[in-house]
Amino acid sequence: MMRYLLILCGTALLFSLTACDSRSLTAEEREERIDGVVEARELMEAGRYQEAELAYKQALDENPLIARPHLDLATIYQQHIINHIHSIYHYDRYLELRPETQKRAFIQEQRLKVARMLAQAFLNNTPEVKRLMDKNAQLQAEIARLKKVSPPVALALDSNREEMEPDQKNENKYTIYHVRSGDTLSRIAKRFYNDPSRWEQIYQANLDSLQSPSGIRVGQTLVIPK
Repeated sequence: MMRYLLILCGTALLFSLTACDSRSLTAEEREERIDGVVEARELMEAGRYQEAELAYKQALDENPLIARPHLDLATIYQQHIINHIHSIYHYDRYLELRPETQKRAFIQEQRLKVARMLAQAFLNNTPEVKRLMDKNAQLQAEIARLKKVSPPVALALDSNREEMEPDQKNENKYTIYHVRSGDTLSRIAKRFYNDPSRWEQIYQANLDSLQSPSGIRVGQTLVIPK
């Protein structure tokens, strides 16, 4: 009889501790423990973004009022599977479900960046803008050709001076990095800055070689601002 009572007391204590632990978690922490969200997060961290996208959508189908998947989907559409409209929608939906979130300022900043990228993409597809950009590219090419044919003396002197006296300041401002398998701008930002949200700093420094935040290739050389 005593043994039976001890088992009952132990079971009751276990349930009590579990309930207390659950109540101590934030809404976001509870959502992160949902099986479908855990699976989607693991796929995202492994760089399997299309599978992660589907897994997050499945989690939302099963739990329509959870917020966390919207934040991760917004990031996927901003950085990896580029879709600016979808990214903005999921940022807005997350804020709608979590209006008091401490991440509000950061999310609004990212949403604004996506909106600017969407506007830029729209402008670049306008025929007149494309014509002017093509014309500008032709002019720049012509200027470069003329410089090669007859470089000004002052320019030549400056070039020689630069070869003799390397600009140490510029050398100290950047690090050269070669992209490895599985790298993303967020992972590289985490490696160099310990802050994955600074991925755009790397993207802006490499606009001449990256067509989009997800356009990095294994072996590609990136400039990492210090």
